[in-house]
Amino acid sequence: MNDIFTEYGNDPDIYITQTNNPTETLLGKIRLHTPGLTALQSCGPSSAAMAIAAIHGYDFLKITTPGGYEPQPEEVLMDFFNDPRNKEEFIKIRSNFNTDRINFNEVPQYYPFAVSQVFGVKASFEWGAKFDQIYKDIEKGYSTQIALKNPGHYVTIVGCNNENKSIIYHDPWPQRFADNNGYKRIMSFDELKNNVKPYRVVYFRK
Repeated sequence: MNDIFTEYGNDPDIYITQTNNPTETLLGKIRLHTPGLTALQSCGPSSAAMAIAAIHGYDFLKITTPGGYEPQPEEVLMDFFNDPRNKEEFIKIRSNFNTDRINFNEVPQYYPFAVSQVFGVKASFEWGAKFDQIYKDIEKGYSTQIALKNPGHYVTIVGCNNENKSIIYHDPWPQRFADNNGYKRIMSFDELKNNVKPYRVVYFRK
């Protein structure tokens, strides 16, 4: 075996799904009564939270309220993206899109700022999502968030295999697979080359 993983990439406790948080629960009710509205919204924050957990462990993300309630970390990140008070800072980072149509959690350049503010984690938007680049990230102990072209969707890379040039990733939308399992999926070199957008967000160890 030539698989290499982030420190917690093999830990099932870090796996986060995007279909059970408050945002998706509320939107699910809207989708039921809105013809043609099917897309989920929180893959980005969910995959970002997984990327952080893949290098720091899930306990690193735990948030506790004074009453003892533990909000889902991906939901807190989703809230940060869509809090109107943060709009001005986001626009400083990238402004060349229609802010009335695009949710801020869809914009990859915003993730480093968002995770620094919510979790105190350092990340970097990088152009390129080639195998060699991703392999070097994993070798250094970093995790990587990438975006698929079809469907338009964020996933988290937690490992690689240098022999067959495949990547190992966690998909926060398990229902898109026949076995309903998004944990430790394998993406071939060809799929990485043809169905991944040409950028990545790299999450660093503190």
